[in-house]
Amino acid sequence: MYLVVLLSLLFSAVNLSAAVGSITQSLQQPGVIVRQNQTLPGARGASLEMRDLIKTGAGSLGVTFNDNTVMQVTEHSRLLIDEFVYDPNVKTSG
Repeated sequence: MYLVVLLSLLFSAVNLSAAVGSITQSLQQPGVIVRQNQTLPGARGASLEMRDLIKTGAGSLGVTFNDNTVMQVTEHSRLLIDEFVYDPNVKTSG
């Protein structure tokens, strides 16, 4: 029983630290990524993880998630990546 709980916790921790997307555009003044009490530059190419907080000032950031969803984080905004669910093995018809 304890082993199952431990493995579940370990699996959850691994998923939280996996990249879910990246900064693909940084206009004017770059924003920042707040991750576990660290402030990282929101430069183009920066990796994004679950629970990251993206903050912008006078600039804006383009974000592309692993499922190819594209978002624009405009001036003076905050975006918290609290949940990202994506299974690349599931095909959708369209």
